[in-house]
Amino acid sequence: SQSTAHFNGSAFGSYTGDHYLAHFVYSSNNLKMAENGGIADDRYITDPQGMAEGKKEYESANIPTLLANTWNKNKDFSIFYTHRYNVGFHRDVVEEKKDTLSVFVPVTSFIHTVKFEKASHNFLSNADPEDYYKDTYIDWGEAISNDSALYSGMRNTFGIALAEGFNKYAKAGLTAFISHKISQYEL
Repeated sequence: SQSTAHFNGSAFGSYTGDHYLAHFVYSSNNLKMAENGGIADDRYITDPQGMAEGKKEYESANIPTLLANTWNKNKDFSIFYTHRYNVGFHRDVVEEKKDTLSVFVPVTSFIHTVKFEKASHNFLSNADPEDYYKDTYIDWGEAISNDSALYSGMRNTFGIALAEGFNKYAKAGLTAFISHKISQYEL
């Protein structure tokens, strides 16, 4: 049998005001899977009665597999934060009841977004069968496998947005962005 455990969680929040808007998301995942490498002898499927050792049937949990004490583990998390500062003016708006409200009208926005993410994968086998892998490049002197890969990255994006109708050169509005990403990989 192959067991699997999956734990995840996330949190988020936001703030919306006339001049300042912000959104935040945190996400985390952790997945662990036991691996069996497949059935050791195909006759358990092709000739089940012959493999039942004189019994009518056998329990599927007792079928021997190629790998034991072997797992894949995947972990990742990310943090995302975006915020915007609006520059503009206040305009008086007359309501039906003759009330006058002051409404903020954004003309230009300055935008910043940052995302940080980290992920890892680990394959661990405490009892590799002899000659299971075709090519072995590093002989650790033990029958174990411990392979891992790590990734981390951060992306920053900056932008400026001109609202529609307030600039004679960009009547339909205009938004420009510049982005930079740093990535790191480890094997």
